[in-house]
Amino acid sequence: MSDNLPEDLAIRARGLSKRYYLGSDEERSLKSLFLRKVRGRHLDVLEVLRGIDLDVPKGQALGICGANGAGKSTLLKLIAGITHPSDGTLSVSGRVASLLELGAGFHPEMTGEENVLLNGVILGLPERDLNAKMEAIFSDAGLSRFAKTPIKHYSTGMVQRLGFSIASHLDPDILILDEIFAVGDALFRESAVDIFRRFKARRKTILLVSHDLSILENFCDRVVMLSDGGILMDGPPKVVTHQYAALVWQHQYQIGVGGVPYAVTNRLGDQRMRLERVTLLDGDGDEARAFRQFSPMRIRFTIVSEDSDLSVPYISVKILNEWSVDVCQTILGSAEGFDPAPNRFEVELVLESLLLNPGNYHLEVIVAMGRGLIMDSWSYAESFSVIPSEVENRYSGAVAGIFFHPARWLPPSGTAVSQSNAS
Repeated sequence: MSDNLPEDLAIRARGLSKRYYLGSDEERSLKSLFLRKVRGRHLDVLEVLRGIDLDVPKGQALGICGANGAGKSTLLKLIAGITHPSDGTLSVSGRVASLLELGAGFHPEMTGEENVLLNGVILGLPERDLNAKMEAIFSDAGLSRFAKTPIKHYSTGMVQRLGFSIASHLDPDILILDEIFAVGDALFRESAVDIFRRFKARRKTILLVSHDLSILENFCDRVVMLSDGGILMDGPPKVVTHQYAALVWQHQYQIGVGGVPYAVTNRLGDQRMRLERVTLLDGDGDEARAFRQFSPMRIRFTIVSEDSDLSVPYISVKILNEWSVDVCQTILGSAEGFDPAPNRFEVELVLESLLLNPGNYHLEVIVAMGRGLIMDSWSYAESFSVIPSEVENRYSGAVAGIFFHPARWLPPSGTAVSQSNAS
């Protein structure tokens, strides 16, 4: 499986494709051909992966993201040797351990010890070495008392801990993880993160599929985005995850619920007064969707009313990031100084310096008459991106956190020595 693979590569795929024939248990067996002939019907073909070209260097932690059905799990199964490609070539160097479905490789009637031996033999490890590691495997999993108990009597959490402990002690060259951070309790996730970090420190090759973009961004060296069975984007974690989040948001905004856009479905209130439009403007007053960090941003709200006697409303504006975490909120609670035209009201919110870190954001806007009387509530009123600043000596895009906060550093004497930003 590793023929002609360069020394520095752990994995190489060229033109890798995988297809399934719906209605058949096998891809192109004599049985499926016979059934197709007898039943007089064509077996539908499902192209899961299409022409994947991918190189993974040894010691790299590669994250893989994409919508359900994009081909993520199928790619991992091909690399793990669980299934075979329909077309193309795949070369893998070293021993592979996969945690695609925690506990899926365990036999329920066998004891914990027997399952450890089975998993080790599959990986090509001598039984002598496995027996030497047995005590440590169960000790680290906190399951020493249950080593001789059949797996069918284990709880889900126990199976998860044993699977991770096996992976950490069998020392594979390539570790494959599929959504393992999405399961288990907090203690299990903490253990999973610890094992992940240990593997990275030992320069093992890791492939990680996750819908948690923060995991990919913080733990991976590189991220690949799959779409419709192909590679849509390949690059630095922050760049790829932010682009993926933007695509997810765009899809949700356009598709909404039942095919009806969020612009229509995500509206609450009696609508006697409603938001007609939300417009994003840059410092020059031009409409924009991308803003540089630390540059000005203006948000114009156009509100229309069926009743000309209605007074100027309260307006609440909330900014949320790509994971729908509240970043900040501001409220127009007083109408002093505003003189709206009958049935129509326009107001602008001005952000003099956009302190948000680079990423994708959206607005949630509420129009109300006093407390509790909601006229219009728009959950996805608009979306925008923040891109790194061109200003020199800024750590834009390189510092963790949601936003930069202006700050000063002081020596013990109390005299300011520099101007900086805290995240």
